[in-house]
Amino acid sequence: MRRPSVYPYTNKMPPGVNVHNLRETKKWTLRELAKKCQPPLDHTTIRRLEYNEGYTQDSLERVASALGVTVVDLFSQKLKHGS
Repeated sequence: MRRPSVYPYTNKMPPGVNVHNLRETKKWTLRELAKKCQPPLDHTTIRRLEYNEGYTQDSLERVASALGVTVVDLFSQKLKHGS
């Protein structure tokens, strides 16, 4: 069972908001997305990315691939969620 986040999600800028929304659309937890990355990432890396607190090109590429989008898509203001 998933429990609601104790942190309010307030960041409105890509790529963090896009990663968060895509992950939520797929109903994946931070840990699930982290494990789907190849090679896997730590779930704290996904959290930092979602809050735009820091990321590398490598982590962006791995997360984008796991989510089925491109790195450029993660920075798009017009990314369609749920597709």
